[in-house]
Amino acid sequence: MRRAARFFSIFSVAWIGCKADPHPAQENSATPSLAITPARIGEGSTKPSEIDNAIEGSVNGYRFTGAVTALSVLSDGAGARTIVYLFSTLVTCTDLSFTGWDERVPEGTGVVSLQLFAPTPGELTVVPTDALAAGQASATFTRTSRAKTPIWMTAKRGIVTLGASEHLVSGEIVLWFGGDHLAGFFKATRCPLGHEP
Repeated sequence: MRRAARFFSIFSVAWIGCKADPHPAQENSATPSLAITPARIGEGSTKPSEIDNAIEGSVNGYRFTGAVTALSVLSDGAGARTIVYLFSTLVTCTDLSFTGWDERVPEGTGVVSLQLFAPTPGELTVVPTDALAAGQASATFTRTSRAKTPIWMTAKRGIVTLGASEHLVSGEIVLWFGGDHLAGFFKATRCPLGHEP
């Protein structure tokens, strides 16, 4: 219950910041109302309205409306980075073992990628760069496509709040992509076979 209350507290503060932004696109954008609450870590879902992974909001015309699949992989690049992928459809760890998986998973799947630098429990500030320092994260969004190379959009700002869990990468997100924003929570299963596309 404390985790859900903390999430809504973070989201409320972030929402107020969004409303104070002088850019009309952000002022008039619909704020996602999270009707789904996270289940407690280690307990699984205890009510029909409680799930482990969900995102609400939209990016570039693509709308997330609830449950997502969450998987975490180690970065292919240098540095102590963990990447969490949030998919709008069912995606397996095996799916992420293929090169160019963002052109293979179901067509039109919405994907949020979170790069976490040396992740430890607490808040990470989302910055619009891959050159991350301690306490920072980056976030990108794409729609998978087999017809053309997917384009990844970078979040301009946001907050990733990580929880403490031995076998999962768990947390909550509030992300802004220009005038669009997303909010949600996740418990990402570790995927040893997976890698970046």
